[in-house]
Amino acid sequence: MLLIYGSEVSIEFMDLIRRFKQYLPQCSMVIALLINARCSNLNLNSTPNYALPAINGFNSSAAVEPSNLIAYWSFDGDFNESQQNLTPTPSNQAPTFVTGIKGQAYQGKGNTYITYSMGTIAKAQSLTISIWFNQPTRPKANTTASYIAGEGAQGMLMVYSDSAYQILDIDNELYTTMPGHDTLVFNAGFESLVTIPSKKDSLVVAIPQGYVANATGFWTQLVMTYDATTSQYALYQNGQIMGVSSYWSSATRMSPFTVDTGKPGGSGTFPLGVLKFNNPLGLIIGAFPQVLNLPHYQLTPQPMYGNFQGALDEIRIYKVALTAIEVSSLYQLEFAGR
Repeated sequence: MLLIYGSEVSIEFMDLIRRFKQYLPQCSMVIALLINARCSNLNLNSTPNYALPAINGFNSSAAVEPSNLIAYWSFDGDFNESQQNLTPTPSNQAPTFVTGIKGQAYQGKGNTYITYSMGTIAKAQSLTISIWFNQPTRPKANTTASYIAGEGAQGMLMVYSDSAYQILDIDNELYTTMPGHDTLVFNAGFESLVTIPSKKDSLVVAIPQGYVANATGFWTQLVMTYDATTSQYALYQNGQIMGVSSYWSSATRMSPFTVDTGKPGGSGTFPLGVLKFNNPLGLIIGAFPQVLNLPHYQLTPQPMYGNFQGALDEIRIYKVALTAIEVSSLYQLEFAGR
């Protein structure tokens, strides 16, 4: 439940408001005022002097962990990253812009993506990634010899290395066991290098899968967090915790869960601790790194990996794990255009 001015409002009601806002953008400010103001005390004949109330103590999305925000893309007319001024390198067919959840947004197509240098992202020991997406239609199952736009998995945000396709991964694909529904599978996680005394270094892969129903045709926020002090991973949809599962990792429980270096309870297994990316080369938005065709680094195009066909907005990367309250606050603030 959400608490707004002392009244409980169901998540279903907020979802209805969210859908209404997207179909009628011109009414978004009216909706925000009606939700956040004491409607009975409004004097429509007076001079407007609106002061929106804080959400859990935050007046804007920029107020959420500002000192730990290490990368931010607003996509308001350009592809620049504003925290470290990471220089964008668009694909030959550059992405375009559409109306976003807040200002403008990245609009992907069949062959579009953007790459960036790593900056300080690779040094993060804890991590939060927040990303808004608008998937226009449900992807189809790709059964052809080569990738077709709109079919197969779609890359959203990746960090790639010289030894792995993606050491930080957010992508989506069709959930084939739900025919007739627009459910998507979101793979969201990382690979981390672990040094074990008296043993060879090994990679711990934790890329759990979250299942998002009613996932096409409107804006949805996805947030992944990892806390190095507790080794806790969590995945959120629209500010609410999600369940996860995956054969890619030891994750078989509901999010949040502890990321271990081996099978939970197994001999020699311990909590992962700090993240350590293994030789990261760069970051890509809107596609899998295989599209870069870097044979020396084993990054060559493959049929099952495609480009994101929808819109992306308000991408934020923090070097800390946001709390559940902070994640919920960020969702509400960005949804309200704040």
